[in-house]
Amino acid sequence: MANAHEGELSIAKEITKKTAESKANGIKFQRFTSDELATKDHENYELYKKLEMTDKEWKELINYAKKLKLRVFVDVFGLKSAKKLEILNIDGYKIHSSDISNPLLLNHFANSKKALLLSTGGSTPNEIENAIKIVKKNSKEIILMHGFQNYPTKISDLNINRIFSLKEKFQLPVGIMDHIDGGLSLAKIIPLMAIGAGARIIEKHITLNREKKGLDYFSSLNPDEFKMMVKILRECENALGDSSFEMKSNELTYRKIHKKSLLAKKMIKKGEVLRDTSFEYKRTRNKNIISINEIHGKISSQTILKGTIMKHSLIDKKSHKIAATIACRVN
Repeated sequence: MANAHEGELSIAKEITKKTAESKANGIKFQRFTSDELATKDHENYELYKKLEMTDKEWKELINYAKKLKLRVFVDVFGLKSAKKLEILNIDGYKIHSSDISNPLLLNHFANSKKALLLSTGGSTPNEIENAIKIVKKNSKEIILMHGFQNYPTKISDLNINRIFSLKEKFQLPVGIMDHIDGGLSLAKIIPLMAIGAGARIIEKHITLNREKKGLDYFSSLNPDEFKMMVKILRECENALGDSSFEMKSNELTYRKIHKKSLLAKKMIKKGEVLRDTSFEYKRTRNKNIISINEIHGKISSQTILKGTIMKHSLIDKKSHKIAATIACRVN
């Protein structure tokens, strides 16, 4: 959500509701006070002041999100806000890349024993490594978040391939926050590319209406677009499946229907040595998937007529031992 709520609890709750309706797993808020985020002479200090919500409002919003079965993560920008969140029912914290070298916050988060999303945008490998060393002490789970916000981020700055590098170097799961222009067709495609690269979490901005050009609209999707993106992501997730070679029922059915059987290309006499030149492969009504390698050099147990589908019962069992003996002698 970032600051799309513009400091209004009612808007924050409506965005939260739309997020739940999209079937997303969770929602991420940003909790801060203007004084812990910036100095009074900072150009956005007064804006930050307007975006603040009271402790009571935050409690109501977080409870509302949990009631809607959403996991709740919070971007926290200072110890004061972090300590106030300790008593609320949140699932984890997001460490902004601007705080990746802030040991005060990092140590506090490490002691929270909650899941941590660690932003890596604009950070060096050493900064990331040092932050991981601090937070991994007691953390339940650490996920590196690749990407940065550049209002909006250029396509050429996405560097999706860096997901591979982050996973390999730090041996941690990686997510993405792409922050590209929400109005681009690629806004709903980039998350799919990231999943293909191994991203475990997709962070995407949502707003009620991009056309109003409110706060944080740059990289946000409208609720209907966000819902469609989630739907496509679920289908993509299902398509990825797993990496094992174990065949599921539909693949086994495919194998049974389409694999070719081994047929005798000519009549083979009983006791004749079986050669690959005596066989051919064809699709048949009655299936018997046997490899030419399984029978080559073996002896037929009976006369095999032309067109006969080969099976193990047509091979002399003694020929297995003969073949093994010959192999030993050759060796």
